[in-house]
Amino acid sequence: MGKLLTRLNAELADLAATARAALVRVGVRGAFGVGSGIILHPEGLILTNAHVVRGEPIWVRLTNGQQLPAKVLGRDPTGDLAALLVHAGGLPALELAAAEPAPGSLVLALGHPWGVEAAASFGVVTGLAADEVGREWVLVNLRLRPGNSGGPLVDAAGRVVGINTIMTGAETGAAVSVRSARAFLKRVLAEHLRPAAAG
Repeated sequence: MGKLLTRLNAELADLAATARAALVRVGVRGAFGVGSGIILHPEGLILTNAHVVRGEPIWVRLTNGQQLPAKVLGRDPTGDLAALLVHAGGLPALELAAAEPAPGSLVLALGHPWGVEAAASFGVVTGLAADEVGREWVLVNLRLRPGNSGGPLVDAAGRVVGINTIMTGAETGAAVSVRSARAFLKRVLAEHLRPAAAG
């Protein structure tokens, strides 16, 4: 049992380190107490919550401490998602999962809760749900706090299965589902590619 726990601990630590590399801190008007975001493309595409980027100018701080101005590519207040772009290359990025995690799956939430840099919380998926306006959620049994918003919820393979959004209780929270994130990004990228294709 001791060897099993040691191996599990090492694997979870490696997972957290990989996910942290693609985690960013999002700030508005120079203040970095707002929330988190996740790099989804090495050329600077970042996904976060819409409520994290209320106001301008928006800045992003990478894990190496570099601060970059960010442009809002798209924002959906109802779905609570926003896509940002920073002018940088070769950034570490995470992949969106193809589907939602099954209940009981082990997940890791990253963010900057209460200002703690790149904090990680482990828990399990308790269920999947949709609310009255059709938003899809991944429900988790772990701590989400102010500053976690916009950060990634990742599975055991290091893929993003949700975007941390709200705490629903002392030890529970909810993340926007990866399916909602995929649909949002598809709309946003299509809008930005359309003018180029027309030209």
